[in-house]
Amino acid sequence: MAVFTPPPAPSIRYIPSLDGVRAIAIIMVVLVHANYLSFGWIGVQIFFVLSGYLVSAVLLRSTEAHPDDSLLQHLKRFYWNRCLRIFPIYFTPLILATIAWLIFGGPPGFGEQQKYLYTFTYNIYRIIPHAGTGIPIEHLWSISAEEQFYLIWPFLFFLLPRTILARVVFSLVFIVPLLRMAFAWFVIQYLGWGLYPDRISEIEYQLTIFQLDAFAMGAALNFVNFSASFTAHCIRRFWIVLLIACYASLLNNGDWPNLHYDLFTFHGFCRDLCPPVMHYRYQYLAGFSVLNLLAALLIFSIIKGRDAIPFLDHPIVTYIGKISYGLYIFHAPIQVWTFRLLSIPDEKVGHGEATFPFIIYIVVLLGFSSLSYHFFEKRFLRLKSG
Repeated sequence: MAVFTPPPAPSIRYIPSLDGVRAIAIIMVVLVHANYLSFGWIGVQIFFVLSGYLVSAVLLRSTEAHPDDSLLQHLKRFYWNRCLRIFPIYFTPLILATIAWLIFGGPPGFGEQQKYLYTFTYNIYRIIPHAGTGIPIEHLWSISAEEQFYLIWPFLFFLLPRTILARVVFSLVFIVPLLRMAFAWFVIQYLGWGLYPDRISEIEYQLTIFQLDAFAMGAALNFVNFSASFTAHCIRRFWIVLLIACYASLLNNGDWPNLHYDLFTFHGFCRDLCPPVMHYRYQYLAGFSVLNLLAALLIFSIIKGRDAIPFLDHPIVTYIGKISYGLYIFHAPIQVWTFRLLSIPDEKVGHGEATFPFIIYIVVLLGFSSLSYHFFEKRFLRLKSG
């Protein structure tokens, strides 16, 4: 039986398998940008749902641990800790790149994009028609979306009573998909975008307002109390639900003539499982909600049943999760630089045509991100306040 009443604020404890979830998400992102996994962009959705859960848990714990603090004190603590985690590894390479660009010049378009990168509005820039592309920083749009989420979320948690807060969180889970539908209907009806569903899906993928249900879906896990039997039932059924969702996505693909072939090839299956940002048949309208639900169910299975998915707490997997932020920030530029140094043309990246250079790239990426985590990021993480 599910009880949608706010439970006590969750204790902030380390769960290794959540680092395993981060590892799965970052591996998917790295593979999609190397053209090895067409649906790897889903890793960003997983990050959003996981962030919604963890950030909300931190905010709830803060209000409980410091009940007499003012709103300003709560906000100062929250933003101080977030800045220590996000800013050093984000701004340091960005500042160095800006200095190099001022001295030596650089790729066209970087100067135009800098102001959006520094103000965490890069996701907005990315939806501008004919916005400059081709620079290995395009993945940073999701950092902007996350930072915009941080501007809204703490105020809800520090100002609203728990019961009302829970209702707001659950309402967002259902309201935001309707907002996506309304936006799609408007631009199709009045702007004539019916022939460009990929344009609509890209906008709804990158604008924070259309991704709030992902954060809310993760946050909602902090507000549900399930009986032990119902929890066990959900955990046992997780893989069944996942397989059904994958099969449903496969049948809803936009390339029916090749379905008989794709069913028997890994590349074809991956392509049809989730076409890029789900623009076939307007999958993005409800597709993001399905992905968010699956990610939330995965997280729920972990926090309620530690041994539900054993490999996620393997030391190697959890270590990749620990350094996942560095992997995310650095993977695109390191990929470009590695392949260019090895004289690998872009069209040969992925599809099994540049396997050895890809292995070199992964080794360099893991090494660089490990050094960043141990000798740079940790210095700032130690300064976090409780």
